Amino acid sequence: ASVAIDSAEGAPKAEGAPAGPARPDARVRHVVVDRLNDQEALVLAQSSLIRDLVGAGVAERIVKEAGGNPYFVQELARFAAGRAGLIEPGSMSLESVLVARSRELSEDALRLVHIVAIAGQRISQTVAQSAAGLTGGATRAFAELRAARLILTSGRRAHDDVESYHDRVREALTAELSPAQKAELHSQLARALDNTVKRGAEHVYAVARHYYLASSHQ
Repeated sequence: ASVAIDSAEGAPKAEGAPAGPARPDARVRHVVVDRLNDQEALVLAQSSLIRDLVGAGVAERIVKEAGGNPYFVQELARFAAGRAGLIEPGSMSLESVLVARSRELSEDALRLVHIVAIAGQRISQTVAQSAAGLTGGATRAFAELRAARLILTSGRRAHDDVESYHDRVREALTAELSPAQKAELHSQLARALDNTVKRGAEHVYAVARHYYLASSHQ
């Protein structure tokens, strides 16, 4: 898990918190938070739940699913609290929670988060925006995904990098895509990368990789 610190303003912020007017020199540092042990995770889960309304065993299930990640503990607890009495502990998984969250996104943000997930590594925000076909509203889409903690960015400038918040976020969002959807996303990403001025062995490999994956999913 991480906390974002905007060095242009000098104050720590939760990742995705409103940033105010964008500044060209704004940078974001991500501070690593240590993995929680089971007892710490249980305390955090219980503090986030409405104990009288959620079913027995929900907090323990959250601990198992979160794998010590405090962000995942909170997300699972928030999901369970919002559906108090309506879910069985055994039916709740982190993947199902992340997919449910993605379905609440705007259309632009959903296209963008799928591009970031299918990339499988850091890409520039410019490439992600182009691959997602966002001619307008990209700033709003990035802000929405930061607030939902589905992406991490190295800054707020167009050439700064973006990636999935966590491997489990990427895996959950790509798992729900059909082969045809994956093929189209890889194709869009390959074209966006191919149209950038950046060159070099790593860049050429990334372009070739996504063209290959686009054809392999057809």
